[in-house]
Amino acid sequence: MTCAPVNSTLYLKEQMNLSRILSVIVAAIYIAVSYLSEGIDLRNTAIVFSVVAMIFIWFSDILGEFFTNFTGRGPVINTASPGWLVSFVAWVIFLIPLGIIIYNTVG
Repeated sequence: MTCAPVNSTLYLKEQMNLSRILSVIVAAIYIAVSYLSEGIDLRNTAIVFSVVAMIFIWFSDILGEFFTNFTGRGPVINTASPGWLVSFVAWVIFLIPLGIIIYNTVG
């Protein structure tokens, strides 16, 4: 009996869909918590933060291919970044406030 080859493109699309669904859930948690607290500044911050993070998670492949030849200070970005790396960094930054919320609730 032989095993069928794994379709890596299909697997990546499934992972991308799961990542998108989870990002919507996390964004909903942030926005719900911000509405339960006082102040419009926190609400606006939660919405903007969620939208920006979700852009980097949802479109990580496209944003990873962006590079610039700007020759100002600092290094020049002249190669594409892997989409999974862009998504991973976005997730790390996106989950920091959730960790703080959980820490403040439990601790």
